Amino acid sequence: MLLIEEYAEQNKISRAQIYRKISQGELFSVIREGRTYIIEKDELKEQPESIRKEIKKLAEITLDRMILRASKGLLKDETGNGLDWGDKADAIRKINKIALQYEYAGLPLKSGYSLKSLYRKINNPDAIERRPRVDKHEIRNEVLKNGAMDKLRYLASLVFTKHAKKNTSQICKLILYYAKQEESYSELTQVPFITLYKSLNSDFAKSGFKSLHQYLNHYNKFYNNMPVVQGVFTDNIKFMDHFIIDDRKADVYKVKLYNKRTGKDEEKQVTIWSCIEAKTMKVLSVMLKTESFTAEDLILLVAKAFAQYGMPRISIMADNGLARSERFQQFIDRLWLRTKHPLHIDFSKAYTPTNKATIELMHGLWKNEFDSYFPNFVSPDKINDSRHQDLSLTPVKADYYFQEYKERFLNYIDTYYQQIDRTRVIDGVREQISIEKYFNNLWASWEKIEISNTDLRFAMGIEKITKLKMAGIKLFGDVFLPMQAISLPLIDRPVKIFYNPNNLNEIDVYALDTMIDGIENKTYNKNDLIVTMYNQRTNPNKYEDVKRLRKQYLKSAKGLVTYLAELQEANKEIMNKLLPTHLPRNEEEIAKRANSEEQIRASIEDVKLKALYDEPLQLEEANITEETNNEDFQLDIDNEEFEKELKKYESKKEKQLQKLIKRQK
Repeated sequence: MLLIEEYAEQNKISRAQIYRKISQGELFSVIREGRTYIIEKDELKEQPESIRKEIKKLAEITLDRMILRASKGLLKDETGNGLDWGDKADAIRKINKIALQYEYAGLPLKSGYSLKSLYRKINNPDAIERRPRVDKHEIRNEVLKNGAMDKLRYLASLVFTKHAKKNTSQICKLILYYAKQEESYSELTQVPFITLYKSLNSDFAKSGFKSLHQYLNHYNKFYNNMPVVQGVFTDNIKFMDHFIIDDRKADVYKVKLYNKRTGKDEEKQVTIWSCIEAKTMKVLSVMLKTESFTAEDLILLVAKAFAQYGMPRISIMADNGLARSERFQQFIDRLWLRTKHPLHIDFSKAYTPTNKATIELMHGLWKNEFDSYFPNFVSPDKINDSRHQDLSLTPVKADYYFQEYKERFLNYIDTYYQQIDRTRVIDGVREQISIEKYFNNLWASWEKIEISNTDLRFAMGIEKITKLKMAGIKLFGDVFLPMQAISLPLIDRPVKIFYNPNNLNEIDVYALDTMIDGIENKTYNKNDLIVTMYNQRTNPNKYEDVKRLRKQYLKSAKGLVTYLAELQEANKEIMNKLLPTHLPRNEEEIAKRANSEEQIRASIEDVKLKALYDEPLQLEEANITEETNNEDFQLDIDNEEFEKELKKYESKKEKQLQKLIKRQK
């Protein structure tokens, strides 16, 4: 496994050749800490499983993308020239051949790359993404399938909310305990505990029982989770056929930028990315940065233009820079999948700026009409064109900050650049007309190719995994709420949200996996749109909307509560038999315990009586005097007195015995 630079030098081939071999399945690559490593077929078996899985996953993504582009007729031929790869049969054979290369290398890919499957996928791009099994959420246990599930659900609904915590395991144990005693429910004992647990848990998720349990047992949490008001608080180019995107370094020798970390000013180069309408040179969107641009920045730039002006009829024209990135091409592919509008990227050949002459002309205008007025103006011809106020070839340092340059530039674009009359040849006639007027004249008769905000957000693919809450979804400090209350079975479920950083008024919520709403009887498959939510901060009717949502959530929860209460009341006897606090008496155990207690009591009584009967003996011994000279023992009291003392003892013994009996009772 070698770094791509080392592999290219060692084998005397270019990076382009390496990437071509990778795309054909002749070489493999992995990325570690931002660096690309090359692996040959012979080395593949020696690699750890983690790397093999990564290569396999990347190969499947690449092949799926090739299938998608083949369906649009956009794959290159084997020489790399032109955009048309030939007929679909050629594309299918090539993709199948690449998939087989991985199999021969000991890395079999997932099914779906046979000739038959490829024909199906290319004719139907929607089939590329695998659909979940139809029976994914169906009951497969034979006992539960044949009616026992209804009994399980019935018993669980009686006691689920009675436990202070949402404890499915405990509910299953109670049901099994009850089923062993009741013959009509005995079939539940034949179901493995884990199957019982999973089936019940899945049923609860579909029925909104989690929210119901919280409503009944933890109303404070349910109440706090409800929504609240935040903060109290070009002549052969037709109009709109193409958009052109390109970057440019500002023709000024850096600008000042304050570094908050060091507390000092730094000098930075300004880079500008712009998107224009090819025929009129109208600037549709523009972005300035002092850091390197990424594919994400390019997506935001184009998305901003799409949101305001719609999509171009044919293509986006670009050079071989960031627009070549997989991330940006994925954005365009997702747009096509979602809108079915055949938009593609029209790449310019390297070092041939005439392929996008309009935007190069615009850059020249920016240089002559704007940058040339700055004291640190520079140009590719540093000696003859750049500003020199002395004999030094080094430009003077900027006396202005980046923010100041940005504000001036954007103002120039909005005013002078677009409003000044320029010489244009329109339909063979030379005219003096401003960019703004030219654009507006053509726009008046143009039918905008709309793209919905939802489709645009999905295509951008800027996502975040979160949970769907009654209180809404919080993003970048703002709270987003739906227009109508969300069904309770979907609350607290993990979802995926798509958002557009250019427009945070709305976000879209998609299913992360298959979700079933038992209340509304709906099923959301993976990547299905669940709801669009709106930014509360920009909502003028937020008070009314929040009030309405709270009422809807309470009404939904109370409806379930009423149903459950009626069910429990009608089946109170069974419910009580399920609850540990109302279980029937075990007479056998009670009898054993009573017998043991009686034996203990009798033993204690014997000990007490023995002690009492020993007392007279001690009394007699106390009244015996031993005569000296071995004479017979004689009592020192007469018979009458002895009888009197004996009666006192008998009376005392009887009283103590009665006290002992009362104490034992």
